[in-house]
Amino acid sequence: MKTTGIIRRIDELGRIVIPKEIRKNLTLKTNDSMEILIEDEDIVLKKYQPLGKLVELSKSYSRVLSDMTDFSVCISDTDKIIAVSGCKKELYLGESISNSVLEIMEDRAIWSTATDGDAKNILLSSKDGSHISQIISPIICDADVIGSVIIFSKDSKHKITDVELKLVKLTSMYLGTQLE
Repeated sequence: MKTTGIIRRIDELGRIVIPKEIRKNLTLKTNDSMEILIEDEDIVLKKYQPLGKLVELSKSYSRVLSDMTDFSVCISDTDKIIAVSGCKKELYLGESISNSVLEIMEDRAIWSTATDGDAKNILLSSKDGSHISQIISPIICDADVIGSVIIFSKDSKHKITDVELKLVKLTSMYLGTQLE
């Protein structure tokens, strides 16, 4: 473990404030869940990421969905892409998702260029530019948004159909039920 040199007192309700600089560096936001771990005599706080438990399943599902649709597929938690298939993994895996994707996730409804027109960039860095066809479906578990399933293509001939919409929705619903 790395020391920060910061010391905080526990208040009368047992709370400790995590300094703003640390929250910013670790992308901790208001209402994020924290996991409390005990390691020997140390208390360790870790950002809770429920999809972290489903990374292997997400990798398999992204591969199958990409093979079935010929679209590129990314599966994310609420911070970053955790599984990628059908495109260069180094462009997406581990990358932060954009605020526009977060907004779509918070709306709790499937979003598609077939219904909403403009494609939105998936990542903050937008390493590979915009996409022509795209679907984003939030993964919801116990009424909480925990991630998203995203399929996309840069090929203008590759249009979204009802089949892709249903497959993406099915995938996000299935992943959500695996954590209940």
